[in-house]
Amino acid sequence: MHMATIGNWDCTNCWVHFGGCNVLDVAEETIKEFMTHSSATVVSGYVVETGWADTASAPALALEMMLFSSIKNVKLADGRSRRRLKSIADSLSGRFEDCGFRLHTKESVGL
Repeated sequence: MHMATIGNWDCTNCWVHFGGCNVLDVAEETIKEFMTHSSATVVSGYVVETGWADTASAPALALEMMLFSSIKNVKLADGRSRRRLKSIADSLSGRFEDCGFRLHTKESVGL
């Protein structure tokens, strides 16, 4: 991610998910900078090649389906709910370790 690509987005109380492979394979400072400039509350994505085009991607697809179905009642404006979301994501990351899934909240990057 480069600052030039961020623009003037207003993602206050929004979750930005990058579904592409390796997108979050950047320094945590870059993620923090993106969150600061976009006002995103949560950022998630993958730090490895997930292989979406082949059958090896099935775990990443399962991870996303489980994650997105688990968060329907999470209110991003509420810090307690974001901690719950982080807990759900951490659990799924452990179950699908090869996917390289990461989820960052304002709190986890120090904002």
